[in-house]
Amino acid sequence: MGFREIPMLEIREVLRRWLRGDTKSGIARKCGVARGTVRSYIKTAEKSGLSPGQPESALDDGRLAELAARLHP
Repeated sequence: MGFREIPMLEIREVLRRWLRGDTKSGIARKCGVARGTVRSYIKTAEKSGLSPGQPESALDDGRLAELAARLHP
């Protein structure tokens, strides 16, 4: 089994919805990804200091690049 490329837009959309307070199941359904993928993105985001309720501006390009690198080193 190979890795699939993770589009930055996918990471941004999943985490943007999470910051707004959407549920993991709702995010998975709206973004067309598995709940496990959503959990993985959120766990990585939490380790970098993000949490629900923060403004979407906390998810800048630098932070997204850092998260993408952590998700697939």
